[in-house]
Amino acid sequence: MDDKIRIGVSSCLMGLGVRFDGNHKHFPWLTKELSKAYELQTFCPEVIMGLGVPRPAIGLYINEKSFELRRNKDLENLSEKALSAWQALSDELLQLDAFIFKSKSPSCGLNSAFYDKIDGDQTKKTHQKTDGFFVQFLKEIHPDCYLIDERSLKDDSQKGQFLDYLKSLQ
Repeated sequence: MDDKIRIGVSSCLMGLGVRFDGNHKHFPWLTKELSKAYELQTFCPEVIMGLGVPRPAIGLYINEKSFELRRNKDLENLSEKALSAWQALSDELLQLDAFIFKSKSPSCGLNSAFYDKIDGDQTKKTHQKTDGFFVQFLKEIHPDCYLIDERSLKDDSQKGQFLDYLKSLQ
């Protein structure tokens, strides 16, 4: 059995230009430190669903029934497309011991993704936060996966807890 510790990471945090505007949000500690000790696997949920780079911005919306991932400009619902693409990765995602997300992302925000309320073709800003759509998906299929975002890793205490968790797996 391969007991290598695997950590999923939002691709943009590794310096890959996969964000909607083609840019990245490189978090150097990941590439300079963490990658030396652990296997890091990059994921960009929006690229995985085939949205391309660059791409129109997407957002998280709530209606009377559920959260949805939609294109901001025309409100096209991308939820089923996202879930179908990510479901194909389920086996790979289940092999991860932890995941480091990009905060505030509609896909990857860990209790930091803003959502809007949608009613028909009207939207209303809520200024409320929740998990991004991909985070919600990962929590459902892999509830034991340790989740953290790059903002939390800037806090020495939370970073320490994360590293202690990883060491406990060895």
